[in-house]
Amino acid sequence: MAGRKPDRKLLAFLAVIHVVVAAFTWRDIKNRDPDQIRGPKWVWRIASAVQMGNALVYWLFARKSPDRQHGP
Repeated sequence: MAGRKPDRKLLAFLAVIHVVVAAFTWRDIKNRDPDQIRGPKWVWRIASAVQMGNALVYWLFARKSPDRQHGP
Protein backbone atom coordinates (compact mmCIF):
# COMPACT_ATOMS: atom_id res chain seq x y z
CA MET A 1 0.00 0.00 0.00
CA ALA A 2 3.00 2.28 0.13
CA GLY A 3 2.87 5.03 -2.44
CA ARG A 4 -0.89 4.99 -2.74
CA LYS A 5 -2.45 8.47 -2.75
CA PRO A 6 -5.49 9.13 -0.56
CA ASP A 7 -8.80 9.89 -2.25
CA ARG A 8 -9.24 13.67 -2.36
CA LYS A 9 -13.03 13.49 -2.24
CA LEU A 10 -12.94 11.36 0.88
CA LEU A 11 -10.46 13.70 2.56
CA ALA A 12 -12.59 16.73 1.65
CA PHE A 13 -15.70 15.02 3.02
CA LEU A 14 -13.95 14.15 6.28
CA ALA A 15 -12.64 17.72 6.60
CA VAL A 16 -16.16 19.13 6.20
CA ILE A 17 -17.54 16.69 8.77
CA HIS A 18 -14.75 17.63 11.18
CA VAL A 19 -15.52 21.35 10.85
CA VAL A 20 -19.24 20.78 11.39
CA VAL A 21 -18.69 18.58 14.46
CA ALA A 22 -16.17 21.06 15.90
CA ALA A 23 -18.59 23.96 15.33
CA PHE A 24 -21.41 22.18 17.19
CA THR A 25 -18.99 21.25 19.97
CA TRP A 26 -17.70 24.81 20.33
CA ARG A 27 -21.25 26.16 20.41
CA ASP A 28 -22.16 23.75 23.18
CA ILE A 29 -19.01 24.65 25.14
CA LYS A 30 -19.78 28.36 24.77
CA ASN A 31 -23.36 27.99 26.01
CA ARG A 32 -22.55 25.84 29.05
CA ASP A 33 -21.51 27.10 32.44
CA PRO A 34 -18.01 26.01 33.44
CA ASP A 35 -19.44 23.89 36.27
CA GLN A 36 -21.36 21.82 33.68
CA ILE A 37 -18.16 20.69 31.94
CA ARG A 38 -15.51 18.33 33.27
CA GLY A 39 -12.24 20.21 32.82
CA PRO A 40 -11.44 23.67 31.48
CA LYS A 41 -13.37 24.92 28.46
CA TRP A 42 -10.21 25.95 26.61
CA VAL A 43 -8.86 22.39 26.76
CA TRP A 44 -12.01 21.01 25.13
CA ARG A 45 -11.93 23.70 22.44
CA ILE A 46 -8.37 22.80 21.49
CA ALA A 47 -8.98 19.06 21.73
CA SER A 48 -12.07 19.18 19.51
CA ALA A 49 -10.26 21.32 16.94
CA VAL A 50 -7.33 18.90 16.74
CA GLN A 51 -9.21 15.65 16.21
CA MET A 52 -12.85 14.73 15.63
CA GLY A 53 -12.57 11.83 18.07
CA ASN A 54 -11.86 14.31 20.85
CA ALA A 55 -15.18 16.03 20.13
CA LEU A 56 -16.87 12.66 20.53
CA VAL A 57 -15.14 12.23 23.90
CA TYR A 58 -16.44 15.67 24.91
CA TRP A 59 -20.03 14.76 23.99
CA LEU A 60 -19.86 11.41 25.79
CA PHE A 61 -17.84 12.17 28.93
CA ALA A 62 -17.05 15.86 29.49
CA ARG A 63 -20.58 17.21 29.66
CA LYS A 64 -22.28 17.01 33.02
CA SER A 65 -26.01 16.57 32.94
CA PRO A 66 -27.82 19.63 34.29
CA ASP A 67 -29.33 19.36 37.73
CA ARG A 68 -32.97 18.53 37.46
CA GLN A 69 -35.22 20.62 39.61
CA HIS A 70 -38.02 18.76 41.24
CA GLY A 71 -41.44 20.20 41.87
CA PRO A 72 -42.42 21.76 45.22
